[in-house]
Amino acid sequence: MQIYGQAIATDNAIQNIGQMGNTGTSLREIATLLDQSLDLTARQRLDGLRAIEAIASEEQKPEARRDWKSIVDWGDKLLSISAHATDVATKLAPHQSRHSFTKR
Repeated sequence: MQIYGQAIATDNAIQNIGQMGNTGTSLREIATLLDQSLDLTARQRLDGLRAIEAIASEEQKPEARRDWKSIVDWGDKLLSISAHATDVATKLAPHQSRHSFTKR
């Protein structure tokens, strides 16, 4: 049952970021890599997907209305989780260097 719930969470996260241009593409790729990692626990995967959904939600808002603290907090959480995904680290590295999750 836990795998089924995780599949639904992955699908939801990917659907929520589908229309975001370059940021959405990058977040979608990160979600896929986190899902593929065998080094992450199910809880870490779900937390990573939750962070991606939160970032995507804020990124869809007009820049003036974005909660930058939330983006930074969720970005830090995502980076922390992705650091545990050592089996896909080489694939994650380009995404980590591309996003600093700080206000531009």
